Amino acid sequence: MARTTIHAAIQDDLVEWVTRREALRGEARTLGRAAISELRTFKDLLDAELARTRWSLAELEVLARSTMGTSPRPATASSPGAMFGAVHEARRLGDVPDDETTAVLLGKLADLGPTADMALEYAAAAWWADHHEHTALDWESVGVRVITD
Repeated sequence: MARTTIHAAIQDDLVEWVTRREALRGEARTLGRAAISELRTFKDLLDAELARTRWSLAELEVLARSTMGTSPRPATASSPGAMFGAVHEARRLGDVPDDETTAVLLGKLADLGPTADMALEYAAAAWWADHHEHTALDWESVGVRVITD
């Protein structure tokens, strides 16, 4: 399988961070290989965060209506996160109902850490970008776990 090569200038603080993590693991890979390992770890963390949360179709409908296909923002660790902010703002504007489903969803979103929030934000963006239907199967195709009764 062919692999794509990436050439990138990395800031000094990231070089030090990757190099330090590599040393802590007792590894001696090149900076490039260590950085790719960190990128893989990041992807695995996003996937794991999506896998550990479950959402109802009603909650996902509110989430979808709140994001309306907007692109994810540059990565910022914040609490509450982007998904909480999107639903809260949509409720304030009357774009989604101010009901129990939205309240429960906001509670769940408020409990997400930054990695889980980012994973959900990108999953919702992929759901919109790929023109999926509002079904459990289509949400699961972008990594979101759906509660089915």
